[in-house]
Amino acid sequence: MPRLLGKGYERDIQVYPNILLTVHDLEYHDDVLVKFPESNHPLQFSVDILGVNADNTLISGAGIQRSWIEENPKFQRSVFVNIHMPPELLGTFFPTAGGEIPSEFSLLGKGNDWQTMIPGRGLSLAVAHCGGAVLAISPWGFRESGIFRHLHQPRHTSGC
Repeated sequence: MPRLLGKGYERDIQVYPNILLTVHDLEYHDDVLVKFPESNHPLQFSVDILGVNADNTLISGAGIQRSWIEENPKFQRSVFVNIHMPPELLGTFFPTAGGEIPSEFSLLGKGNDWQTMIPGRGLSLAVAHCGGAVLAISPWGFRESGIFRHLHQPRHTSGC
């Protein structure tokens, strides 16, 4: 970040083919609004660790993301971690007997339709390991859809 705007950094780390980990730790000197245009968006898992939205988790499904404005209050440190990946990789982490993506996850891959966003509170996370990559996923909001069940079932993931 330019010193004129504030202090901190945002780092992108390719942790596995097609899986991008972003670590964000920023603090602005003034109130800053950032406008994001409508765009095609990958599947995203996000955990806010410190800041205005601390203790929030968010799963943003793949698809078309509506335009939005991010508000960054001055002197409020913001720390969060994002994981971006194509929705097809869900079949690697949570495969069915045929190696397909479980039907409960279909809402997370919308293609040319509006993405599904699933917000949550609390850092109660399920963790999936694959090739050294660690995915933090909030079970919030999944209890009704059946996805929660898939996140906590022990599975052998031969694709990892």
